[in-house]
Amino acid sequence: MRTTLLHEWVRASRTMPIKIPYQLKISIFELLKLREFKNSLITDIDDISFTKLEKDTSELKDILNNVVEKEKYLFSKDGYLERYAIDGIDQYCNKIPESWLADEKYEIGQNFSGKSAKPDKNSTYGSPYYYNQLDTIENKEFKYGKDYKDTLGFLKCGISVPLDGTHRTFGTLEVLNKLDDKDCPNENLEFTEEEICWLIILGGHLGRAIYRIRKMQEERLIAKVVSFLSQKSVYYDSREQVHECIGRLFLNPLSPYKAYILRMLKGKELVSVQASSTDDIHGLYEKSKRSRKSGEGIVGQVYETGKYIVKHYDENPQDFKSGKWIYTNGLKSFICFPLIVDRKTIGTLSLFTGYKHQFSDSDIDFITNASHLVAAYMVGLDEFALEKADEENEAHDYIEKQSNLFEQHIKEISKNLDNLGKYVLFEDGRVLDRDDDKLKLLKRAYKAYGNKPMFIEKVSTRDDYFLEDLSISIDRFL
Repeated sequence: MRTTLLHEWVRASRTMPIKIPYQLKISIFELLKLREFKNSLITDIDDISFTKLEKDTSELKDILNNVVEKEKYLFSKDGYLERYAIDGIDQYCNKIPESWLADEKYEIGQNFSGKSAKPDKNSTYGSPYYYNQLDTIENKEFKYGKDYKDTLGFLKCGISVPLDGTHRTFGTLEVLNKLDDKDCPNENLEFTEEEICWLIILGGHLGRAIYRIRKMQEERLIAKVVSFLSQKSVYYDSREQVHECIGRLFLNPLSPYKAYILRMLKGKELVSVQASSTDDIHGLYEKSKRSRKSGEGIVGQVYETGKYIVKHYDENPQDFKSGKWIYTNGLKSFICFPLIVDRKTIGTLSLFTGYKHQFSDSDIDFITNASHLVAAYMVGLDEFALEKADEENEAHDYIEKQSNLFEQHIKEISKNLDNLGKYVLFEDGRVLDRDDDKLKLLKRAYKAYGNKPMFIEKVSTRDDYFLEDLSISIDRFL
């Protein structure tokens, strides 16, 4: 890779405020175009999605309107850069379908995208990477190089820039080859420094937009759980929705986690109350069924100390009680967090990644906030279950008491002809209301007396009592 003024500027920009070199001669029109692109990502953030982002990044064609192909790569949960989207034409000017080379992926440091995603020394961010002589690179250094050459017709120039979040690079944006004035691929054209600069700037905006999507999704899921916390009346009915939110919170495409297990203290053991994973993880249900005791293994230590623990399987395989399951599923890193309410540990949250993951301050902050939220909900759910059980017991005692009183007062109630053959609302020896329709009576009762146990019974007619007395007499005779 040739070192240029731009390359020196890119390296310097890591440690100093970014300034566009005046040699690049960016016009007012181009600056307005950039501002329009940036504002489209910011102003529509409430409705932004990956589909919307694809539409917004069509601005790349207006700014780099002579690019043959552009691609976006995002880190997968296994630590590879996997292609998220592709937009371009082949050597015959036909649109390249998304299905082409669908399994394309790179390790960090491999190919263009892999190299631009590789963190600089003492940094968690990658750097822009570009070539104007791709045709001189050996195929062994350019994974899928033959596939690209066969489809595009030639490989001449390429640029890859990192997509950066707040704490690390999480993907790349890549463009290959150029079109001439007739919109035909031209193997004699190279990217100019102006074009390289533009792509770096656009990549920065795109990276921030994708990162904002992730944060916005997290905030919406957390807000949804909080809304349930504020409505105890819907706790029981909202369990599945909350569990779904928790799953999406930890397993969404932009998170590094492939599996999680939520354990709560039941008696003297930590028992799994929820576990979920990506589709490629096997045996999680069987693993999660194994309970843990305080002080036992990593989970037990976290519960006992109230402090989180991070472990990497390749460094400490002997520390994992489920080492075989972890190895079989290709999991690499693990973090176990205490669930704490009122300074008391009530359970644990275990998270697993498919690659060796260095947990940043941002990761820890997110898990801390999410674990507090989950703990509060689980405690509230237990409290609600106890309250519900108490209410059910009280309701049972109330109905049993009213039933006994009704039997004691039935003859007195039957003397009132208005009660015969009707449903009556009865309480403590008195008929409060009556109706031929039980449902209508029940609705009136709840409206008049509120949401409380109701004893409603049908009063038999005199003919019913005569037949009942006759039946008793015959049974005695027989």
